[in-house]
Amino acid sequence: CQHQVELSGQPRFDRAALALMREECRVPLPSKALPGHLQGLDGLRVYVLPRVGVAYVMYVDPAEGKGRDYTATVVMEARGRQVVAVLEDNTREPQAHGALAADLWEWYGKPLLGWERAKGEAIAWVLGQRGVTRVYQHEDNPLSPQQRGLGLKPKLRPGFPMTEHSKRGLIDRLASAIEAHDVALPDRRTVEQCESYIVTERMTTQASVGAHDDLVIALAGCVMLTEAPGAQSLAGERPPASTLYRYKEPR
Repeated sequence: CQHQVELSGQPRFDRAALALMREECRVPLPSKALPGHLQGLDGLRVYVLPRVGVAYVMYVDPAEGKGRDYTATVVMEARGRQVVAVLEDNTREPQAHGALAADLWEWYGKPLLGWERAKGEAIAWVLGQRGVTRVYQHEDNPLSPQQRGLGLKPKLRPGFPMTEHSKRGLIDRLASAIEAHDVALPDRRTVEQCESYIVTERMTTQASVGAHDDLVIALAGCVMLTEAPGAQSLAGERPPASTLYRYKEPR
């Protein structure tokens, strides 16, 4: 019933672009088209099977526990920015969702994967246990040109640090991609969350009352990852030296 939510603020994303996206939404592939270990999973919606020679990115927006909030994982083509798969649930513990995200990571050719750092400890632990090593690393305190000239190395930490400032940049980047029709989004539930995503009177962005934003954040994370150095490389290829999965926030 998300499309029945009454907005409690100004819509953040271009309504005309979202209307076109809604028209292009389609039914997910039948479960029998998936590998046996992924068949019949609640919350998994696959729209395009993995293709040889295509690089993907993944982003996980974790919930705190289960029941009220949703954990969401989105898989996107790194070049064409087409969403190919979505995993969303609020009935699994974070570790269980992380294990399924690791399955998707392996199935889609071990793409660059990111997650929200503050709430993602449990998922990050599972991913590490499963051998997921191609992960997004963030430079929290960028070095100055002088420091770089002295040969100092940036300190990179796995995961995306979600703050009001970093979230604004994440959402702004997604808004620009939507307005430019630079995202192919076949998932109806994700489109509905974008439609109910608002700017509040305090100039913050969030889901409208009664709606959710887990898929919006995961989608925005994927868009960010497509711009990260090495994201468009296939697993096994050598990414650009000294820029291994590092993304620098725009000034």
